[in-house]
Amino acid sequence: MRWFLGAEDNVTIKAVDLNDNGYTGVVILDMNGIRVTLETGHISHYRWDEHSQIYFQHGWIHTWAPPLLLKNTPAEVEIYRAGEEQEITRPIPRPSWTWAYHREAEYFIKNLYHF
Repeated sequence: MRWFLGAEDNVTIKAVDLNDNGYTGVVILDMNGIRVTLETGHISHYRWDEHSQIYFQHGWIHTWAPPLLLKNTPAEVEIYRAGEEQEITRPIPRPSWTWAYHREAEYFIKNLYHF
C-alpha cells in the first residue's frame, strides 16, 4: 500500500483489533494522510488469497498477488473507471508467466546499485 499511495515512511498506526492468535483482525493505518484498513484472517482454503483494493473518487484499482513461491502465476489487476462512461479493464501484467518472487529479488538487487 505504501508503494501504491506514495507514502514511503509516512505511516502511522491508528487502531489495532486482533484476535488472540495475534494475526486475525483489523488494523487502521494513516499512510501519508490516507486512511488504510488492513484485514487479515485464516481460512482452510485451497489457495493463497491476498488482494488489495484502492478506491478513488471515480473508480478503483483491485489487485490479486500470486503466491510468492508458485512459479508461472501472474498477478491480476482490475481497473474500474466510474462516471458517464463506466469501464472495467483487466490488463495483463508484464512479464505475465514468470516467477513473481524471483522478479522481486531481481528488482531489489538492481536497486542496491543505485545507492
